[in-house]
Amino acid sequence: MLLHHADIRCGVGGPLVTIARATGASITGINFNAHQIRRGEERVRRAGLDGSCAFLYADYMDVPLDDGTFDALYSFEAVCHAPNRALAFREQYRLLKPGADAAIVDWCLTDAFDSANREHMDIRARIERHNATPELLTAGEYVEAVQSAGFEVIEAVDQQAEYGRLRLRREGARPLTIRSATGDRGRSGSHVGCGNGYFVLLYCVLHAGTRPQTSHIPR
Repeated sequence: MLLHHADIRCGVGGPLVTIARATGASITGINFNAHQIRRGEERVRRAGLDGSCAFLYADYMDVPLDDGTFDALYSFEAVCHAPNRALAFREQYRLLKPGADAAIVDWCLTDAFDSANREHMDIRARIERHNATPELLTAGEYVEAVQSAGFEVIEAVDQQAEYGRLRLRREGARPLTIRSATGDRGRSGSHVGCGNGYFVLLYCVLHAGTRPQTSHIPR
């Protein structure tokens, strides 16, 4: 059976095409940018995937699809741009079938971030301004937010805290690379760290419970 996945805030469809080719899954890319969707549709056509992959122009905090539409979903650096992250997570939960999995890569502050440190605050302000990521959460706050939406967090690791200092000493301050993301269903994942020690791309593997969320905004 062909599994139906969602790519939340899919951009121009690069990961969508790569994942569809690798897995054979049917993927719907959800995006609120018509220009990016047009580019994504052309990319899907060139890849010969237009029979199994499509795009939906929609706000990912209010998607006009039924509860439990998707067998799984993923997002790359998407929710960090949402003006209401709690609503975004609840909507992702609603869109998943009970017991389905989600994988999210997103910008966070590490627990080493100190709001009383002027240098930290300056770095944060520049990242938030230039990347349109308002009021970034710490990794701990991010995990709490996805849990509050109903998800079970299978794994969420601040890689910077575990591996960053060793890597920084060896290679200098630059982004860490992606590690493997293999294994049993929802049991392992990749983590990307940002080399300054105060910001991280946190990778969460999530599991939707058996009760649907009802946070969808009626139209």
